[in-house]
Amino acid sequence: MNHELTLRELVGSFAANGTMGDQLRIDKIEPLWKESEKIILNFEGVSSMTDSFANAFIGNIVERHPEDFRAKLRFINCSPLVKSFIKGALQYAQSRLAQA
Repeated sequence: MNHELTLRELVGSFAANGTMGDQLRIDKIEPLWKESEKIILNFEGVSSMTDSFANAFIGNIVERHPEDFRAKLRFINCSPLVKSFIKGALQYAQSRLAQA
């Protein structure tokens, strides 16, 4: 089963708050993780985000699920700026995992 989350509905056009990002992961991603084949994160309408949000939301998903995040997570409708923050969060989380 696939689940899609529309981030604009949850965080608005600017995802700025790291605490909110981690709470979003806890409330919206973790309950779906085991039952989902794919979790689609739709960034349509999100024009920007902070490193804090990206690391708390996306980075913590990666760190919590290092074995299967690549198979489950999909990012769609990302602006070039949002893509750069997602890429940075993925790299940061993977570097933290490598050091652990």
